[in-house]
Amino acid sequence: MVKKDGSGTITMDFTMDQSVMGMMQGMGGGGDAPAQTGADLINADDLSRLARAMGEGVRYVSAEPADKGGNIGYKATFAFDDISKVHIDPMLGAPSDGDESEEVEADDVISFAFKKGSRPQLTIITDQSENNSDTEDYSDTESEAQSPEEAAAMANMMKPFLGSMSFSVLVKVDGAISSTNASYVNGSTVTMMDFDMGKIIDNNDLFTKVMADNSMEDEEVRKELAKNGVLIELQEKVTVDFR
Repeated sequence: MVKKDGSGTITMDFTMDQSVMGMMQGMGGGGDAPAQTGADLINADDLSRLARAMGEGVRYVSAEPADKGGNIGYKATFAFDDISKVHIDPMLGAPSDGDESEEVEADDVISFAFKKGSRPQLTIITDQSENNSDTEDYSDTESEAQSPEEAAAMANMMKPFLGSMSFSVLVKVDGAISSTNASYVNGSTVTMMDFDMGKIIDNNDLFTKVMADNSMEDEEVRKELAKNGVLIELQEKVTVDFR
């Protein structure tokens, strides 16, 4: 939620199939018992590090379990004073087999600019070139690129892990939107991403495309995803005027 003065809150919902969570934690080689409930996943220190990764002045406020069916997870709330200092990586907060004591870092997938006034303007900026940011590394490995058959085999192997994965970035303003160039708008909410892997898991062709390197930069792939209910904003800059 972005208020008219540029301050606001971030709500992060994180859920995952409990069996997949157990497999991922087991693959990490850690000695801790797998999480059984969303409460087991809530760690104030980890969430405070996550807040710092989202930008200067972002702070962790609270979290509560959000278990449903076979999924476990939590809903966390963060606060900020200046949206222009916030940057969002939708994959922040996902489980990792890395050292949890280290600071987490955002990849600056989505950042913001803000103009105050009686009719504030929020600009949402999507970095759509992050996968190509290191061209030297890419050129070194280009000759080792997977064949279509290898990519398909890898995609099928990953299905048990990814079938329940979903993430979204919704930006809500505290007021009525007067004008915007956003593709997906519902009332005062703009959808930048709404990615539910379960909607495409049985579409082998599309699923394999999504798993391929740099596929999400392909406009045709994004349009095909939209037809299947997976929404990704195509505009690199979305402006939202509200009152």
